[in-house]
Amino acid sequence: MRLKAYGQKLYDERFGQGARSTVLHLDLVNEHQLLTSQMNGELALYDLRFPCNSEPLIRYRGHVNTSSRKLGIAIDPYEQFLFAAGEDCRVRGWSLNSGTPVEPPPMDEDALSASSSSLDDPDGPMSNPFRAIFSSPVAAMQLTRERKGICLWAASDEDLYRYHLGQQDDRVYLDD
Repeated sequence: MRLKAYGQKLYDERFGQGARSTVLHLDLVNEHQLLTSQMNGELALYDLRFPCNSEPLIRYRGHVNTSSRKLGIAIDPYEQFLFAAGEDCRVRGWSLNSGTPVEPPPMDEDALSASSSSLDDPDGPMSNPFRAIFSSPVAAMQLTRERKGICLWAASDEDLYRYHLGQQDDRVYLDD
């Protein structure tokens, strides 16, 4: 009730030393954390309980952006993983809680030399969102919970991709 009519300015001190960068994406996480993405490529998580502290809890290193306004960002339904599309036409992932990058398992040399970028190749680079190089930056992403686990949906230009992530889990999903 004591806030100004136009809201409260949060985290303003974080711009004190460097140039300002447009905030492109906001997501509320775990009820008290704020995920932000900026045009300069900074992807960070702040604690809403301490709005005077301008330092993020976690910085997600490796996100690639210098000027794109429309890049997909998604958080899994269990709020454990963050996925972000970059200007370099790649998708990256991090542990939401630690900031540790999610790396795809290494491919052996035979599979690497035999695989192609064909969408029909189940073992090719396009079968894994972290190995895929899209024809244009991914503008939208969504994570959904399905019977067989989590799916990542990614839209690049006029194409839509679906990736089944991880192992099938033991949870039972009831039809609505």
